[in-house]
Amino acid sequence: MSSNKYIDGIENVALAVARVAGSHYFDPDTRRFFNARVSAAIEAPDGVLYVRHSTAKPQWNIPRLYSVTAFTSEGTFDLEKDVDAKSARETFRHVVGMGCTY
Repeated sequence: MSSNKYIDGIENVALAVARVAGSHYFDPDTRRFFNARVSAAIEAPDGVLYVRHSTAKPQWNIPRLYSVTAFTSEGTFDLEKDVDAKSARETFRHVVGMGCTY
């Protein structure tokens, strides 16, 4: 049985998302606009890419919020959206531990 593959570096995550989902979710211009950061990313054996990430817009008084998103060839699915860091971390750990199904 294959295990999850951790992906390091925002550039590698952006490339993986583009490859898996055909999305520009983490392209430099998009990241800059949303002040986006990637906390963790894995690619599951079934090809689904799971990313824990956050956004913030301090100029609009929007605090940093965290999300866990699954990227597939069929679309993008938010497993957890705009929550605190602890909730997103727990969801991501659960996904990693449960064999990654959305």
